Amino acid sequence: MAETGWCKLDNLYKITNQTIEFKKSFIQKYGVTNIILYSPTFSPSLTSGDKLLDVIKELSKNKNILVIIKFHDKMDKLIIKKYQNILSKNLIISKGEFLRLKNIEENIKKDKEKYTKILKDEEKK
Repeated sequence: MAETGWCKLDNLYKITNQTIEFKKSFIQKYGVTNIILYSPTFSPSLTSGDKLLDVIKELSKNKNILVIIKFHDKMDKLIIKKYQNILSKNLIISKGEFLRLKNIEENIKKDKEKYTKILKDEEKK
């Protein structure tokens, strides 16, 4: 098994009406049809940040896609700088100004802790 730190828990999260409305408001505000929320892990051995730079750059050129990136405070500053150098109106690097994104991150953290406990309990059986 290869450790990557890439998304693997997405299918564990339920999409709520609140999430749908939040997405609709961003779609309308930015005039796009799709939103990508990218929040790579900071761990040097697991991060996808350096590996997906060119992919994110290409996606941000698409007028129908809004890419929102939220870096961890411990993310390598050189990687962050590379993303900041991408000039695109369809790329937002969040510094926490999206309060709802922060709430989403907090919920993901809580859910991750919950599912980690469930998985550990299953392993004990």
